[in-house]
Amino acid sequence: MSKHRSKWRSQQWRAELAASYQESREDDLFDLLVSAAALTARADGRVEEVERVQLLDFLDRRDLLWMRDREDVLAQFELCVSAPDEQLSTLARLRRYRDSRAAELILGLCDEVAAADCRLDPREDQLLRLIRASLDRLGPEPATARGLAPQIH
Repeated sequence: MSKHRSKWRSQQWRAELAASYQESREDDLFDLLVSAAALTARADGRVEEVERVQLLDFLDRRDLLWMRDREDVLAQFELCVSAPDEQLSTLARLRRYRDSRAAELILGLCDEVAAADCRLDPREDQLLRLIRASLDRLGPEPATARGLAPQIH
């Protein structure tokens, strides 16, 4: 009886460990999404309200907003926007997702945030290229394909 119970406890422990690991990975991805959105929003030198709204809308449409409260997401976004050394850290963290389906999610969010103000600044375009390179996705740029030609302001 104790052997059976011991085996059950071991299986339960492994299941809890796997769930904890998965939760940690989801949190890491969510943090990275917010960081990448903040990085994209400030690439042109200004962060506009429409970019914040686009972040929340994107997360809501992808059923990801349940993971955090809207105010927490915006607070994290503002923290990332104000962090001067966030770009290198975020680009390095992106590499972990280059072989996963999450790469398309990250690119989709960054493209939408860049296009939110209906202008694609050359600095935003350059950052989108860096993000694509970090994720090994060097194909066509969806923000540019939607008719948002780079504009100099």
